[in-house]
Amino acid sequence: MNGKKRNVGGKPPKSDKASHPVMVRFTDEEYARFLAMYEQSGLYARDYYLDRLFTK
Repeated sequence: MNGKKRNVGGKPPKSDKASHPVMVRFTDEEYARFLAMYEQSGLYARDYYLDRLFTK
């Protein structure tokens, strides 16, 4: 090659990549409350609901 990077396609890298995965454990009561709040939100995925909780 002549020193140029080859474009392999795909998504461009994010400027603020999320790099801190977290796991949460709920009791039965806490999980029931979480599900009730999630259902009231009207969102179609729980991860989007959690994302919105922390990005307000």
